[in-house]
Amino acid sequence: PLVDHAILNHSFVRDDTLFIGPQTQIKFSGRDSESGLNRFAYSFKEDVGEQSYEEPFAITNEKDGFYTLQYFGYDNVNNRNVSEFSFYYDGTLPEVFTQFNTGSVEGSKIPTYPITSGLFLSATDLKSGIKSLTYNLDGSAFVPYRGLITGFQKGKHEMTIRAVDYLNNVREETIEFKIK
Repeated sequence: PLVDHAILNHSFVRDDTLFIGPQTQIKFSGRDSESGLNRFAYSFKEDVGEQSYEEPFAITNEKDGFYTLQYFGYDNVNNRNVSEFSFYYDGTLPEVFTQFNTGSVEGSKIPTYPITSGLFLSATDLKSGIKSLTYNLDGSAFVPYRGLITGFQKGKHEMTIRAVDYLNNVREETIEFKIK
């Protein structure tokens, strides 16, 4: 049988390396014009034996690093064709950073800043890079981060920051602060 694979989502190629993550779906396809295609199987990480393939799947809970996945197509008279592809697996979530542009003031267990304060947000992802950085303030809808956030009202606030990398790994962090 002729066999092939497809990466359905959340992947990219940099230089000659395919990058995938835990959200990436892998699909096998093929044909056999003589006896007909019967089934697919695959082997991952030196697994002994083959795992049966039924539908697109994701690789999850692996350490970041380079891997090779072998897959096999069988026809109806049990002829087998083998193929493989290699990739870099990145399951690490982005990191989120916050920095107020003024120092905090004393007098509260919650970090407290003067009314003139602004807040900078940033995020990093060492392998994939950051696709989006958004935030919400006090339960409002998420909006894209575009630079220094100012205009806070006096009182206690809660901000959730969401960073998404190019493999759709998502980190959300929530901070609490007061404006005085």
